[in-house]
Amino acid sequence: MESGWPVRKSQVDPELREYWNIKEEISVCADLLLRSDKLIVPSSLREEMLSQIHSSHLGIEKCKRRARDILFWPGMNQQIADLVSKCNTCNMYRNSQAKEPLKSHELPERPWQKITADLFELDKQEYAVMVDY
Repeated sequence: MESGWPVRKSQVDPELREYWNIKEEISVCADLLLRSDKLIVPSSLREEMLSQIHSSHLGIEKCKRRARDILFWPGMNQQIADLVSKCNTCNMYRNSQAKEPLKSHELPERPWQKITADLFELDKQEYAVMVDY
């Protein structure tokens, strides 16, 4: 960054070629490399960052979203997807929170033919509520 980019991509150090297409977006702030407002993670710290991103087992899309908010490195999305898809914990609970479809019921023909009731407490006061379908 300090000495600038070469004129041609072929002149760039092989380790840095993956940054060629975003070179205009890269800046330095307090000795940290940024792509826009995201920290560019060096390859030596990527495994640790992947571990931190995935520590709460949020699933592929949420982990990607969490990382994209603050971090960048080439291939980050694919590495997150690979890590999460191989996680035993994530795979075990992946579909356990599936949404139930709404089940409709027949409309009653007359008032109070079908009712429902529930008990609840609000401000230390107990209530019973009844609803006519």
